Amino acid sequence: MYVKHFRRLVAVAVALVAGGVAGCGGGEISTAQGLVTVGGIPADVGSVKFISEADSKKIAVGPIKDGKYEVTSDRGLTPGKYKVEIIWQKNIPPKAGPAPKKVDPDLGSPTGGGGHNVADNPTRTASMPAEVKAGPNTIDFPIPK
Repeated sequence: MYVKHFRRLVAVAVALVAGGVAGCGGGEISTAQGLVTVGGIPADVGSVKFISEADSKKIAVGPIKDGKYEVTSDRGLTPGKYKVEIIWQKNIPPKAGPAPKKVDPDLGSPTGGGGHNVADNPTRTASMPAEVKAGPNTIDFPIPK
């Protein structure tokens, strides 16, 4: 008899803990991932910034590499409506010879061999809306050329 009640008590406790971990009570876990393309071609390097429409101070950012990005709840992403700012630049290998005079330090070459010459490869930006739901989200950002 005690074993039967103990099993029920354990089952109830497990259900309560699982419900808390799953996000009941406002702590929903959200991720957004996808592909950033420019004129149908994956963007080389850059970042995707989700800015909450409800609170513009609430921002979640993730890097773009070879067109792919991912932003997770540990970076501040929660369910809601967002304005998404996308910043990208072509991944151009550094030229031989002296270092370029104007370098964007945030978008330097992935091998650490210096940055991009901003005059030859300007940073580009785009902005568009997105809605993030609880759980995993696949949101692609096709940017016209």
